Amino acid sequence: MPAGAWLMCALALAAGMFTVISLVSLLISGELADWAGLVRQVGALVGAGLFAATAVSYRRRGRGEAGPVSGLVRWIGYLGVAAFVPYVVLKSWWALGFGAGPELSEGLYGLLASYGVDATAVAAVVGMVLLLALVRPWGERLPRWWVALVGVLGFAGFGVALAVTAVSYQRRTRRSCRTH
Repeated sequence: MPAGAWLMCALALAAGMFTVISLVSLLISGELADWAGLVRQVGALVGAGLFAATAVSYRRRGRGEAGPVSGLVRWIGYLGVAAFVPYVVLKSWWALGFGAGPELSEGLYGLLASYGVDATAVAAVVGMVLLLALVRPWGERLPRWWVALVGVLGFAGFGVALAVTAVSYQRRTRRSCRTH
């Protein structure tokens, strides 16, 4: 596998070797004859880097070497877990019938709520476990594609949606300033 990745890296580097010439031409003349060509060349260089990273990763994994998690990244993971705790507690409190939580009486949410379980709190706990898996040694036993797929699709999608809806909420609920 590493030999194939290194071969693909070399081919991608060859495909992107004119990137420098294209960039110099752009800087000197201020024009570029083929923007699509430049995009392809840069894409080839990015691909070369990814193939090289794949080869190195495969070799390290074969030797049982895993890079250490930095202390900063580990603490960010822990803070992410801690940030979910109040949400899980609140939603669980509501699901148990305390407080002024919303009534969910239909479907899976209603079924789980009848047992005192909030489905979104369960999803948050799954997210917390995923965060821990990304910064703890036991998480290295999980398949990489599973962790990457869940992390990117789940958390990135959630983060973008949360940002968009939070800005929308702020705009919708903002009181107008009236000057006299």
